[in-house]
Amino acid sequence: MQEHETGLVLVGKAGCHLCSERSELVRAEARRRHLTLRELDAALDPLLERRFGQRVPVVLWNGEPLVELDFDAAELREALDRVGA
Repeated sequence: MQEHETGLVLVGKAGCHLCSERSELVRAEARRRHLTLRELDAALDPLLERRFGQRVPVVLWNGEPLVELDFDAAELREALDRVGA
């Protein structure tokens, strides 16, 4: 991951059931808002692994965490609204 990642990013891990579920939710919200979504696997990136460890899935906006772990659609929408996404 680049140090100054911009936009909407979902960090997860392959084989993470919760990550797969939340990926669908984040994709749907990104489409609804016409946002580009990047999905990254923390297991493949040492920086992400150090930063988030087992705290995945996590949604970032411009590199800053918005929601993580067991968030729902309403929490995601509220977080995106707060940052003006």
